[in-house]
Amino acid sequence: MTARTLSWAGIVRLGLVQTALGAIVVLTTSALNRVMIVELALPATLPGLLVALHYAVQMMRPRMGHGSDMGGRRTPWIIGGMAVLACGGTLAAVATAWMATDVAAGIALAVLAFLLVGVGVGAAGTVLLVLLASRTAPERRPARWRAGCSIPIRRRAWSRSAPACRPPPSPSR
Repeated sequence: MTARTLSWAGIVRLGLVQTALGAIVVLTTSALNRVMIVELALPATLPGLLVALHYAVQMMRPRMGHGSDMGGRRTPWIIGGMAVLACGGTLAAVATAWMATDVAAGIALAVLAFLLVGVGVGAAGTVLLVLLASRTAPERRPARWRAGCSIPIRRRAWSRSAPACRPPPSPSR
């Protein structure tokens, strides 16, 4: 059984989902960290450890990709991962605001929030790139790379949080 290939609109739509994923990650790993350090005068170690926690959870990405492969359906993983990511981003903002009045409770909530951000990025991001790679027709692969990988590469200059993406192989390689 062969899966349908993605249309141009489908490629762009998945690229926009990847952009939304990146926007939440940039907010949590950059903007909120600045607020913690500059506005709340917390030690820089705290946001550093929270971002490290977010990345530590990323080690589960192969397991999440395997889970989507075994189930055969990738869309629920993407939607579920984006929902978890949105909850994590919202909780991270609430936790940062809460740190202004109760530092310990804010940190506890921030730990949960950054765990959720890591799980959400792992579930949605990994499976989205697999879906993009597996359902794109060969003649549309340059567009696939542009929609799925060039946006995170541009985002990397701002946040250093994007997955490493390589351009599609050329016939000369």
